[in-house]
Amino acid sequence: DDAVRDLAVSILAKAGYRVIVARDGEEAIQLFQQNQDGIDLALLDAIMPKKNGRMVYDFIRMRRSKMPVLFSTGYGFNILKNVHLPDDGIQLIGKPYGPRELLQKVREVLDTGPELTD
Repeated sequence: DDAVRDLAVSILAKAGYRVIVARDGEEAIQLFQQNQDGIDLALLDAIMPKKNGRMVYDFIRMRRSKMPVLFSTGYGFNILKNVHLPDDGIQLIGKPYGPRELLQKVREVLDTGPELTD
């Protein structure tokens, strides 16, 4: 959703994060390929047009297996678990979320996520 994405970008940018924005899963993969060495965290929606969050996650994991990834979803975890979300202890933030919740979760994932080097 454009409004949700734009709000998240605004919140993160105002907090000092550099944000690379993709409108769908295919664009996310293209932008990751172009910028992968400068990306410290991927915030992916579980359900996206063209390629879902799981497909983007799998692509990222093949190239940077330890890069932190945070999934966002408005659906229940159990509904998405078997199809759209990986099984390996993912980080998840439910929508709707407020600015403080998003910033806290991003910081938590960055601080406690796996090492950024492969």
